[in-house]
This record gives sequence, structure tokens and C-alpha cells, in this order.
Amino acid sequence: MNLLRSAFALTVSALLTIPMTAQHRHDPLNNKEIDQLREFAQDPPERIKLLLKFTRARMAAVEQLSSNRKLADAERDKLTQAMEDFTDLVDELDDNLSNYDKLSKDLRKPLHDVIAADTEFQIKLRAMKERVGGQDRSDYALALEAAMDSVNSSAESSRAMLAEQIAKKGEEKAAEKEREKKNKNASVNPTVPDVGDASTPGPPQRQPSTRTPPMSEKTPY
Repeated sequence: MNLLRSAFALTVSALLTIPMTAQHRHDPLNNKEIDQLREFAQDPPERIKLLLKFTRARMAAVEQLSSNRKLADAERDKLTQAMEDFTDLVDELDDNLSNYDKLSKDLRKPLHDVIAADTEFQIKLRAMKERVGGQDRSDYALALEAAMDSVNSSAESSRAMLAEQIAKKGEEKAAEKEREKKNKNASVNPTVPDVGDASTPGPPQRQPSTRTPPMSEKTPY
């Protein structure tokens, strides 16, 4: 009986813990940053620029904390959290680019900026990985590996998306030039109407005369 009661108590405790964990999910953005992103929801270049700014800020926090190799446990937890925030923002940035691309938004300039940032992040993360070592399986080391995977994926997808958008814009520009060429030729060489066209007026027809002929021209009786 006591065994059944204990099992029931553990089950109830587990069920109560699930919503509490979901409720306290950490958000990588603060309220001010969230409001800024909402303001530019309809402006893809500015929104991407803001997300890049926030992502760089998280990377700066990671660099500052990781520069101290003798971190206390509390500081190490902050470092792990900063790395996870960085990863979440890289994924958020990638999701925003994908959604805007589906809406046929012009992302060529933002994509150039994202690719440059990803290249920068890759270099910094590799340096951190070398300092940690391959045998470290701490929370921070695992967060670092996840960050590297996200940045590599972002760099790959951004390059592919940029290539597709450049090709698409090139096709649109070529089609626009072709339309302009046709319109120009049509204005320089207007269509000559067909002579046999019933809608085109022909030369005036001579009407029979109604003048009374002179006496000498009248037919005799």
C-alpha cells in the first residue's frame, strides 16, 4: 500500500513539474529587444539587422566570460546560458530569413551581412573549442558544440538562399529588359494597316452625275 502511494505521489509530482518547466523557459531577448523587433516586423532588412545586433551582443558576452579560465561555478553557468542565448538567436535569425524568403522578400543585402557574421562567429567558436578541448563534456562544452552546429547550418542555408535570390533577380531583370525592348520596337515601328482590311477606308467612289444633259445629248424620239 505504501509502495502504491509513493508511486502515485511521484507521478503527480512529475505531472506538476512539466508545466512549471515550460513556464520558466528562458527567452534570449529582453522586453526592449522584443519591442524593437515587433516594430520592424514588416521591414525585413531592419529586422534582420536588429537580430544580428542582438546576436553579436550575446557573442560579446560569451567572449568576455570565456576569457577567464578560472571561472567560479556561478560564472560558468552564466557562460553556458550566454552561449545558449547566442545559439537561440542564430536559429531565430535563420527562421526569419526562411520566412521572409517564402514571402519573396528581397534579402540580398541582409544575407550578405548574415554570411559575413557567420564567418566571424565560426572563427571565434573554433578558437573557443580549441581552448576547451575535445574531452570536455561539461554543459558549456555541449552548448558550444550546439552553437557551432547552428552557425554552420546558418552559413550554409544563407549562402544557398543568396545564390537563389541573385539568380531569381537576374531572371526578372532579363525579362524586364525584354519587355522594354518590345515596347520600344513597337513605338518605333507601328503596325501598317492591311489594304484589304474592310475597316480601312478606301479611295472615294465616283458617284453618278444627276445633271440634266444638254438638248443635243438627249436621245431623239
